[in-house]
Amino acid sequence: MPENIYFKPRTTPQERDECFRWYEEHMDRLPKSIKVKGLNILNLPRFARRSIQSLKVHLNQSSVFEGQFSILRLVQETLRQDPNFED
Repeated sequence: MPENIYFKPRTTPQERDECFRWYEEHMDRLPKSIKVKGLNILNLPRFARRSIQSLKVHLNQSSVFEGQFSILRLVQETLRQDPNFED
């Protein structure tokens, strides 16, 4: 199974805000879908919006949502490294 190197047991509010802000600023440039490390996300903009909405509510309450946050970070870093993606 592929390893998600972006998983941390606890993230800081600053780390979360930076990630959420990056997605909000790049939402109109996200590809429709993405395959990354064994994941196939068919509607990336929808996935990002729904994840951010959920994480803003639940991540402060429970660290069980850190895994979902790490997927956002994994996709973010994959896009940043893609020469076809305009950051």
